[in-house]
This record gives sequence, structure tokens and C-alpha cells, in this order.
Amino acid sequence: MKKLVSRMLPLLGFLFLTAYLRSATVDVVYTDYIRIINSYLPDVFSFTPYLRADILTRTPICYPERILNVVLFGYSTTFDMILGAAGLTLSALIIGMYAYKKKISAAIVAVLMIIIFSLDKWEMLTNGTGWVHFLTFACFYYHYLVYDRVRSGDGKKGDEVRLCVIPIVTVLLISGSYCPIYVGALFAVYLIDYITGYGESVQIKTLVRRLACIIIPFVLFFISYMLSEEEVAGATSESFFTVIAEDPILPVKMILKSFGSMVIGGETAAEWNIPGILVCIFGLIIILGYVYAIYVNFRSGLYKETAFPMLLLFSGLISHGIVFVTRWIFKSDDYMMSSRYALQFQSGILGMILTFTMADTKFVVRPVSAALIILILAGHLCTSGREINMAKYRRESFENMRSVAVNYRNETADTLKSVLQYHDPAKTRHALEILEENGWNVFGN
Repeated sequence: MKKLVSRMLPLLGFLFLTAYLRSATVDVVYTDYIRIINSYLPDVFSFTPYLRADILTRTPICYPERILNVVLFGYSTTFDMILGAAGLTLSALIIGMYAYKKKISAAIVAVLMIIIFSLDKWEMLTNGTGWVHFLTFACFYYHYLVYDRVRSGDGKKGDEVRLCVIPIVTVLLISGSYCPIYVGALFAVYLIDYITGYGESVQIKTLVRRLACIIIPFVLFFISYMLSEEEVAGATSESFFTVIAEDPILPVKMILKSFGSMVIGGETAAEWNIPGILVCIFGLIIILGYVYAIYVNFRSGLYKETAFPMLLLFSGLISHGIVFVTRWIFKSDDYMMSSRYALQFQSGILGMILTFTMADTKFVVRPVSAALIILILAGHLCTSGREINMAKYRRESFENMRSVAVNYRNETADTLKSVLQYHDPAKTRHALEILEENGWNVFGN
């Protein structure tokens, strides 16, 4: 029964996401697609746009995917969205495999799946350019799974090679700016295992090899990132200290609300007029949940049995930190509650639930952990429920975007900017000209 649940629920989740996408979206380019079209679609087969110092920030795996999309589907955003749903399903299957191996109850597996397939990630799901980010986290989770079984003595033939190959491929070809989350979590757990003398990582040569396979690709990515030019619209040019001087509690509110978004989505909180102070309280509860989960991992000795929950916890914490460091420039305490960050933040919530489920009852206050899980679950159900109701309005918005895109020659610059959500109307027109010339996307049959 548990094996069936761990396999079937992810597949049902995939069907749920595809049904949502059919009801909420239309095949039309907008926002990030405008930049991508101008950069890569004048000659989709050319690798020249990648042959720059910032090549690793351009997510090389998108090159063959983009060719496939153009050749088979005439550059369909729907195809990209389905790939995103498939990537999220891969993550769910990995979590399901782990849960089955650890004999976790079907009820907890169902809770994990509800969180994974929650529509708090609607923004990244409906923007097809995010497909590669869903694949990224599936790669992260797969590496965590392989490492966990190797250190537990259940490794399969070729696992040690996988531990070297997976990070190289993931960091250099797939993960893009998400790689610090992955590298940071692995680095921390590798060192913890070495310091505590647990598992194969006590062998210095094994530790050095594994660290090299994550650090060298990361250094190459970081060099590429430093040589890139990122388009950031709406950001302040003021220094961090100037911003803090103007509003000293802004960082506190941003951080608390980012953790609070793992209880209730940002748009849901706004529509339901949930007070900011309550969202901050939710955030504080989640932070305490992290602290408690990490304490339980070490105090109960769970980390000796399995590293998977701890890797997820570190991934979540690092995600919150990185988003704050890179997004304080928008000077909005609600910014980190955006749906686009739910995918990376959810790792920590999954690790928290797994920790409370698997740890020795002597170190887990069951009523407290149960209340926290119920709070998280209720919040995700509320957010998903609201988003299901919003689907028809999202579709209306997409239909309007399609109408404007098809009629772009007669639309004003302000209309193109507001409806297709890209800051440069001239570049928007150029991107749509490329599509029209080739008969792709909204100009296809």
C-alpha cells in the first residue's frame, strides 16, 4: 500500500497540475520570454549566444530544449509549462521513494505531496521559462537521495560515480543561480559527517573528492556569474546601509514574511487582508520550527540514520538567506512572499516534516510538531484553493495577452509594457516580429 501511495500520488499530482495549467493559461509569450526570444530565437540552432564569459548563467540545458520546442511545437509556452510540471513530479517521486524506503506512513506522504503540488508556486508554473528550475530541484533531491543511501551502507553500484557526476552536470548545465543552495547544503552535511566521524566521509580522500566535485563547478559558475549583466527593473541604487537607515526593521519584516509565506501565500494573505503582523508571527513560528528540527536531528541521533531531512532543512534555510541578500534591493517587505520563491523555500518544510515524523519520540513533542504540520498543511490548502478559484481570471489575463501579442503592431508602448509585462516595449515588438516572421507561438497554426 505504501509503495503504491508513494508512486501514485506524484502521478496524480502531475495530472492535477496539467488540469490547472489548462484552466489557467493560454499559449502566449510574455515577461521573461521577450528577453529569451531576442537573445536566442533569431537563430535557434546557433550556440553563439552562449559562447560568452557568462555561459554558465545561461543554463546550457535550455539550448537543446529550445530547439526541440521550436522544431516540434513552434515555440510553445505550454510545452515549457508541462515540462515544469514534470520536473516537480520528479521531485515528488524522489520524496516518495525516500518515504517508502523509510516506511513513512501514507498519511504523512499525502501531506508531503500536498505541499509539493501546492499552487503557491503558480507564478513559476504559469511562466514556462521556469521549467528548468523545477528540474533543478529534482536533481538536487536525487543527489541527496544517492548520498543518503551511500552513507547508510545501502549504496548501489555506481553511486560513488554518481556523487561526482551529478553535481558537475547540475551546476554547470542546469541549476544556474540556484546552485549556491545545493552546494551550501552538501558542503555543510559533508563537513558535519566528517567532523562527527559518521559514514564514509571520515576518510579524508573521500571527503576531498566529494567536496572537489561540488566546489570546482561552483567556482566556475561564480566566475561566470560575476561576468554577467543582469537586467533588474525596479531595484534601488541605494546602498544597503542607506536603506537600513531609512527603515531599520525592513530586513526583519522581509525575512519573517518570507518564512511566513510557507504558511500562507503572499497573494492569498493580501486578498484576505491578513495583517502583516500575523504573517510575521507565522514566519517566526516557521523559524522556530527550523531550529527545533535541527536540534531534533542532532539530539535524537536522526542524522546518523539519514542525512536526507537535514539536507532539505539546510536547502530551505540557505534559500531564504540568498533571496534576502539578492532581493533587499526592491525595498518591499512583501517581496520575498512572491510565488516565484515558493519552490526553493519548500525544501526546508519537507525536511522539517520528515524530521518530526522519523525522530525518536523522546525528542519530539508530538502535539507541538503535529500543530505545526497542521498549520503548514492548512495554509497550503487555503492558498491552493484560492488559486483554483483564480484560474479562470488568470486565463482571461492570458487571453488578453494573446490578443495584444497578435495585434502588437497597433498597440501602444504602454499597453505592450503593462499587458506583456516586459519593461522595454521596443524589445517586446522585436521579439514578436521574430515570432511572426517564423510563424511561431501566437502566429502559428
